[in-house]
Amino acid sequence: MAIASDFYGEQRRGLALGIIGAVTEAGGVIGPLYGALIVQQFGWQYIFYLNVPIVIVLMIVAWRLIPSGTRLHEGIDWIGAVLLGLALTCLSLGLAQQGTDLGPTPANAPAPQNNPISIGLAIIFLIAFVLVERKVRWPVVDLTLFKRLPFSATSLVSLLVGAALIIAMADIPIFVDTVLQRPVLDSGLALLRLTAMIPVGALLGGWLCSRISCRFTAVLGLLFTATGFYLMSRWHIHVDWNQITISTVTAGFGFGLVIAPIGTTAINAVRARQAGMSSAIVTSLRMVGMMLGLAALTSWALAYFKQLVSTYPSLPLTATTAQFADWSKGYGAHIIQSAHTVYSAVFFASMALCLIAIVPAVFLWGRKAVVAEQEVPETGIGTGVET
Repeated sequence: MAIASDFYGEQRRGLALGIIGAVTEAGGVIGPLYGALIVQQFGWQYIFYLNVPIVIVLMIVAWRLIPSGTRLHEGIDWIGAVLLGLALTCLSLGLAQQGTDLGPTPANAPAPQNNPISIGLAIIFLIAFVLVERKVRWPVVDLTLFKRLPFSATSLVSLLVGAALIIAMADIPIFVDTVLQRPVLDSGLALLRLTAMIPVGALLGGWLCSRISCRFTAVLGLLFTATGFYLMSRWHIHVDWNQITISTVTAGFGFGLVIAPIGTTAINAVRARQAGMSSAIVTSLRMVGMMLGLAALTSWALAYFKQLVSTYPSLPLTATTAQFADWSKGYGAHIIQSAHTVYSAVFFASMALCLIAIVPAVFLWGRKAVVAEQEVPETGIGTGVET
């Protein structure tokens, strides 16, 4: 995103970022199918092995083709980086704690709780991180950027969209595999319907940013995504492929629409020399949202699933072979029904995340261009305002 800001002016930046987003997300089009074929033929471990040569090739291409730019001789904020890493790690572990116990859950057991110690440590590390970043000369995160409302808004939208996206990427294939009991390849094809529309939405979103503004494009995309998740939450236990296609295509198109507004606002809201940090922060927050969304909702879903499964009556010790066969058949159906209930709740929660994201999306970049801002000292706040 920062490189695009160097080559394209404000009027063309939205379309440029939309194209970049479309190309980036195009990998997600072949990823589910590519991954499903590898898992089916070789096993899940080979997904990681085969990515190594791809990464090496990309590193060589980036080294040769990306302009070097101007090098700034700045220090590295090691303390801030360590504190931020510890805060995120503890928060992730704290939110996921309730799903880590895979043992049987009694029917009268209390609702699983998060780990208060891990969450408390996360808060302590986060406070320490903020205090360090306010004092250090070259912070890993320039907190003054968040004083700009459009930047804070796009950061929050990126965080929430990341959480919703990872839920779709993780739970749609698992739903097809566990509830519909389809082959692994079908799970990849179900997700492919969503990922194939993200590049399409990204291209259109980049074009719309300069036509109806970033804020309206983002709101439109979030409405599409929320609608898609709502339709997913209404999937019945024997949902057909037409319903799956409509839901996933709608959500994927919405995810694509919000890519360019987030990137464009992140760059336009800061000074030119801060474009690299602003784009890195917004991208990182999307990853943080994916991490926290997966830790919180998926672990909660696992705990909820265990509680639902535990409500099935146990088999008496004196049961006959015929009774055991009937009980096993009913228990299998109960497990599938419980999984269906959980996935419906998770998709509905994802819809809620998208609707919540509409609130900060209203404060993204507006229709008109900004007044050229004057360079100010590092400790000050930029004078550029949206008109």
